[in-house]
Amino acid sequence: MTEVINKKGELAKDENGTMVLVNEKEQTFRTDEPVIAIWQMCDGTRTKEDICTVVKEQTGVTAEDAEKIVSDVIGKLREVELVT
Repeated sequence: MTEVINKKGELAKDENGTMVLVNEKEQTFRTDEPVIAIWQMCDGTRTKEDICTVVKEQTGVTAEDAEKIVSDVIGKLREVELVT
């Protein structure tokens, strides 16, 4: 069985009104909308493969490119403790 991805932390705005992700240690990370969209899809019901499918459908990239994008983003989100 493929594991589902769970987001942690929260989406907030910094003092300049920029959207940021905040982990449970209250560390703040500026990011862009595609990363936020992937983070939001990590809702505990979707696998990485499910998220790749959505990215592929919404952006028109190849399945291979979607896999690379999603893997890179989820890897970085794991590093900063924003997904499990």
